[in-house]
Order: sequence, then C-alpha cells, then structure tokens
Amino acid sequence: MMTQKSTPISIKKWEVKSANISFKIKNAGLIVPGTFKDFEGNIQFDPDNLEESSLEGSINTNTINTANSLRDFHLRMADYFRTGKYPSIHMKSIKLEKQASDFLGTFEVTIKGKTKKIKIPFSFETQEEHSLLKAHFEINRLDFGVGSRSFVLNSVVRVRIEIEVF
Repeated sequence: MMTQKSTPISIKKWEVKSANISFKIKNAGLIVPGTFKDFEGNIQFDPDNLEESSLEGSINTNTINTANSLRDFHLRMADYFRTGKYPSIHMKSIKLEKQASDFLGTFEVTIKGKTKKIKIPFSFETQEEHSLLKAHFEINRLDFGVGSRSFVLNSVVRVRIEIEVF
C-alpha cells in the first residue's frame, strides 16, 4: 500500500516596501521619542498557515535618532547600544499564533548580544496591493544591558513597528 506524501504549502515571501520602527521612553519626566532606520526583513507569512510562517528583521543601531545629536551620540556608546560592537537589533519569530482578530508571536529578540524570548501581539492587515504588519509592545532595556538602573531614565521602552509589504 502506498502512502501519499503531502506537498508542502508554499508560504508567500513578502517584499518590504517601507518600515517605521519607533520607540518612546520616559526620561526626566518627559517622553522622549526616537526612531531606527535601515530595516532588513524576511517576512514569510500566511495568516491561514502560521506553522509554516516566519517573521524576521533587523535594524541598524547606529541609525538611532531622538532629534538630539548629543543624546544620539551617547546612546551609540558602550553603556547603551555599543554600536561598534553590536551594529544591529535582531528579532526572529519562533512561534506564531492566532489570537482573536490579531496574532501573537513569540520572538527571540537580540540586543547588545543578549537574546530574550518576548511575546509580541501584532496585526496583519491585507489591503488591495499591499499589506501592513503592526506591532506595539514594551521591553525592559535593562534585560539587554542597555544603560543601567536610573531614577531619571525609565527601564520600560514602548516600541512600535509598522512594516508595509507587497
């Protein structure tokens, strides 16, 4: 008796059209916004086949921009991002799940050489000729050795990711 082999389903590999990676952190009682540029990603995603889907991306730590060049220079130094040694922040999905009308991903996030598993809720909105992946989440910068404990600088960073793909 012959057994029928199942044919693997091909998952769409999306091309990145644009990416907006931003963050906010409270510093001295004020909210400081910032961005990163130079996103590179490998997005293979099918909402109906999450087991075969994967999301992966990196940003260049040297592109940090808080609209204050002296602060940006300091953030690139050893006590924060140490961009000379750690030129990127990397995320890679290890599990993707459906959750109500959106999704929940478990990601390995690597910052400054330290990798942590983080659960990140995200949406994937399909439009006519492109789709939009959006995620909003918080991380603790101290978990990754970015800076040290401070009464002035909050440990929690709010991150927002919006990636347009086609």
